[in-house]
This record gives sequence, structure tokens and C-alpha cells, in this order.
Amino acid sequence: MIKPRVGVVLLCAPTHVTLTDHLGRPLPRTDLAEKTIQALSKSNVEVVLSADKGLVHSVEGTRKVLEEMRRKDVDCVMLYHTAWVWPGRHIQAVREFGRPIILFAEAVAQGWPTVGLTGMHGALDEIGIEHTTIYGCSHEPQTIRRIVSYALAARARNVFRKSRFCIIGGRAMEVPQMDIDPLQWVEKFGIDVDHLDQYALVLEAEAVPKRDIESCYDRLKSEMKSVPGLDMIMERSIRLYLGLKKLQKSNQFDFCAVKNLFELSNNYCSASLAISLLNDEGIVVGSSGDCNGALTSYLFSVLTDQIQFTSDTQMVELETNVLRMVSDGIAPPSLSGDKKNKTVLNKQWLGEAHAGGICVSLMGKPGPVAIARLARVRGRYVMQIAEGEAYSENPEKMAECGFTIWPQTFIKLKGDGRKFVETMRSEYIHCVYDTVVPELLDFCKILDIEPILS
Repeated sequence: MIKPRVGVVLLCAPTHVTLTDHLGRPLPRTDLAEKTIQALSKSNVEVVLSADKGLVHSVEGTRKVLEEMRRKDVDCVMLYHTAWVWPGRHIQAVREFGRPIILFAEAVAQGWPTVGLTGMHGALDEIGIEHTTIYGCSHEPQTIRRIVSYALAARARNVFRKSRFCIIGGRAMEVPQMDIDPLQWVEKFGIDVDHLDQYALVLEAEAVPKRDIESCYDRLKSEMKSVPGLDMIMERSIRLYLGLKKLQKSNQFDFCAVKNLFELSNNYCSASLAISLLNDEGIVVGSSGDCNGALTSYLFSVLTDQIQFTSDTQMVELETNVLRMVSDGIAPPSLSGDKKNKTVLNKQWLGEAHAGGICVSLMGKPGPVAIARLARVRGRYVMQIAEGEAYSENPEKMAECGFTIWPQTFIKLKGDGRKFVETMRSEYIHCVYDTVVPELLDFCKILDIEPILS
């Protein structure tokens, strides 16, 4: 996974650069700044320093260093308060910088960095510049964790503004909240939105050479516990996978959503296998034309390289607070934790694929998960956020939903299961095997999205 790039700028008041206190100690705590930089470098962060690496205390100095940080394409800048700071010398350049800002100071007496931090925080709030304020000590793991979390969220924002999304088809099953306003995505996230017809996918699939089909089929047989024979349905499923992969590359979109139901699944073949395999490779593909679902999954993919799963919220057991996630055939094979012994490919249920298709059958592996869903309320984005612990269930429990071959994950929620369902705004929910709730909250702060914890 690519590390977030954090520019570190050392701030100081012009009168304090060479000043010492009554005990003869220097006021600027550059010694602590070095320790912070070392701690960040060991914590999945690429630290970017200015060319002169010196203290910044003037209007022109701040403007120069932040222009340098923009050229170096940092995801965010940490304004490190080494001592007292004169905010008026920095706020114009910070405003022009236009990227996420971390204000940080060490909780120490020598140098008085706390007063510099609080003064700058108040100044930026006064003029409406988005930022986060972090106060602590660089030797504390929780303090470094907070900085890393915000940096990862800032990286997601930076990645989003360079990304392209493609809708292949349209919304499925007449669900309005799967639609988006493409111009809002450009304005809000910086994401460019394109559109292709499902027929473009069929044409690309049919152009895949037979030898590539056979090679892919042999690979699937070697990787998974059980795979159906290479009949027309399996062949078309593989064609859609390879065709969609080629479309993604040739059209230069970073993630997409495929309608799948029902034109494709009833008249050619379901794209369930294609969507499953591509998500397993880190190429985010949403199903059912669910654009906001794909956006949520894409956010997960930027924040972490861990396995994620999209499915229906089949139900929440109120007595146990257990969320049952069940998908109608789509799941990354690695979700099982052991593709070779636990992942099975079955023929798709014909109720949603009259032309046939391939269903991925598995039970999600155990582990801590973060759960999220981006949605809109009267045009304004909100994000439902929860966390829990996934665990394995027995076949009898899996069969209770009525569809025994569909992939499932059982999650013990940390929050209130009843509230979880009552705050959902889609049948689909998304989980990732990682503890990224702090990053999700920071992303919401940076993008002015209302977080809804459940």
C-alpha cells in the first residue's frame, strides 16, 4: 500500500528563533520535532521536508514552503509548533495551500508550543480553514496513530481528486439511491465520472481469445476447492472477467459499477464471477450499478489493502447483536482466508440469472472489521460507520437465510444492532478486515461528510 505523504513544517515566532528562556534553554523545540519525524517515518508515513529544513516564521517563508509542498504533491501538511507562533504570518498561505492541515504541538513546558497551537487553531477556525488539531507527545503510540489516521484520510482525498469512475449500464432493481449526480462527484470528491453501455462489456468479452479463457480456467481450478466444468456459462463468466479487466485498463478508470441485473444476467451471463475476481485483485467493481456502494469500497481500497466484502444486510439478530451479511453470489475468493480449501464456485441461482452465471460460495474469515456506507440525505453526503468482529458459523446457521450457496459473513457488532439497521439507507453494506474507523471519521471531517455511528 502506498504511504501517505506528509509535509512537516516547523513554525516559530520571529522573536523566538534564537531566544532562550531564563534557564538558558532554547525556546524552539526542534529536538522534539526530530523525534516526531522519526516516529512518523517508522509508522507507514513518508515524511516530506522543505529544502532548507529550517524554522518558518515569516509571510514569505510560509508561502514559499507551502508552494514547495504542493509541487511535491503531499497529501497533507503538519504545522509543527516548536514554540509560540504568530498566526497572522501564516493564515493566508495556509488558505491558498488548499490541502488538509494538521496542527501539532508537544505537551511540554519548555518552549511554550501549546500556546502556539491554540492560537493557530483559533485563527484557522475564525476564517473557516478546515484542519485538525492534535496535541500529545511523539513517544505516545496513540498520538502517532492519530497523525497517521488523518494522513491516510488526506491521502484518500488526494487519490479521489485524481480518480476516474465508470458506470457500466445503470441502476438495477429500480433503487434510486444507487444513482449519483456526476457533477457533484467532481465538485465534492474530484472524481471524474464516465459511462459505458453494458453492450460494450459484452463486445469486449466476446473478443477474448479462447486460449486466454482456458488459461484463466486452469488457474481457477488450481486456486480453489471446486470449480464447475468449462461449459458455455463458465466460459462467458470468464470472458466477462477478462473483458471487464481490459475495459478498465483501456478506458483508464480506477473503479466502476456494473448493472449486471437483469439485461446482462438474463441475456448473456451474470457478471458475478467477474466482479468477485476483480475485487480480489484490488480493482474495485460495484454490482447492481450501485455507484455510492462502489465509492465506499473504493475508499476502503485507498485506506487499506485488506480484503473487503459488499453484500445485503440480510438481518441483524437483536438478541445477539450479530449482523448477517449475505451476497447473492459475489465475493472476493480471498474472503474465505483459504481459497484452496474453502472457496467453491457454483452455478448461479437462476432466479437472478436466467442466462446462468457463476456464484462464489464461501464463509468469510474471522477478524476485526470496519463497516461503512456512503449515502445522501437530500443531496448531502453522510456516512454510516460501525465496527465489529467477524467469525465463522456452522452450515445450519448459514442455511437459515434460504440460500445455501451464497457467500456469507457473520459479524458481532460493537454498537447497537437495532440502530445499525434503522440508520441504513441501502440494502447493501460494506466491510473491510481492518480497524480503519478513525480514518473514516477523519475522511468525513476533511470532506465535510456527516458521520453516523451505529
